Amino acid sequence: MPLKPLRRALLDAIDQPPHRLKLGLHAVATSRWFELYEDDDLQLRRKWHLLDTHEDVLATCTGSESAQAELLGSMVEHLCHHHPDRYRRCSVRGRPHLRLPSLRCLLAVDGRDEPPIATAARLVSDDLCLMRADGEHAHTLVAAAVCFPTRWSLRAKMGSSMAAIHAPVPGYQARIGTASDRLMSAVGTQRPLERENWSVLDDAAL
Repeated sequence: MPLKPLRRALLDAIDQPPHRLKLGLHAVATSRWFELYEDDDLQLRRKWHLLDTHEDVLATCTGSESAQAELLGSMVEHLCHHHPDRYRRCSVRGRPHLRLPSLRCLLAVDGRDEPPIATAARLVSDDLCLMRADGEHAHTLVAAAVCFPTRWSLRAKMGSSMAAIHAPVPGYQARIGTASDRLMSAVGTQRPLERENWSVLDDAAL
């Protein structure tokens, strides 16, 4: 069976010595802030289960509430505009909801039932992290919903800086640590970026 293009690209990258740690960033159109895939419904059902039963997939710091609410509001606007077949606004007893036809459910999106970032996490298969600017080029993880980590613990990283979060990555601080911090300071809300990243694991479970 032929390898999918992405898998072939990854294998080609592995075969190109020498390895060089880099940011791997690319600008993307605003419409592509979130990509939707055929298996999203399966992953979303798994995420909902984890958010409802595993408290370690969600963590927030005091003071991050307004940023969480802004993220949720921005995601609702974006998803309803760019993917109206999968996200539909409605009102239930005066409260704003989204109708998710593929999941056959309604979701309150006013942030009253749970932390706003948890509600936002129920909308897309991506994990979500909020970083707060602390100083000129320093950023701290203050809220996150991470259901599918690659061998790391969200609770252990919460409240940490970019450098501390990536400390286990060989060569991170020496090679791209400063560049990462400066990029986080420079990027704006109207300039979405995507980052190439991949891992080789010995278990297919998310």
